[in-house]
Amino acid sequence: MESRVTPVWDILVLKANTARQSKQYALDKVKKIKLQTISRQSKVDTLLKEYQERMRAMQEGSHNSAQAENHRNFIFQLMDIQNRTSTELAGIEAEVTEARKALLITEQECLKADYLAKRNKDNQMSALLTLEARESDAQGMMQFNMK
Repeated sequence: MESRVTPVWDILVLKANTARQSKQYALDKVKKIKLQTISRQSKVDTLLKEYQERMRAMQEGSHNSAQAENHRNFIFQLMDIQNRTSTELAGIEAEVTEARKALLITEQECLKADYLAKRNKDNQMSALLTLEARESDAQGMMQFNMK
């Protein structure tokens, strides 16, 4: 009797690995967005400091009131962008945390599928060895009985 093995566990391992790759891609994508947001936040911070220095210099020296008003409005706009970027960054950090959790769960599923596939193969090997031992014993008994 030939034992036919269905590769169900192997399929589950492949499916789990595919899911893990997908979750890893999602995490990498969110991390990239986070880095872009941090870069944008840094640029806004630099611009804000630069224009605040210009405003101070303008206030210390002779200045055009329309130009000072324009600088003031631009500084307020930069502050607004800075606040929105900080809020966006907090949201992205939450997304990174969720993506990490999802990846961790998926990695655990991969480990479980790998373990189950290995256990199935071990059980099949054990059953095969037991069957071979029984057949060998049966042949030995038949040869002994023939003598």
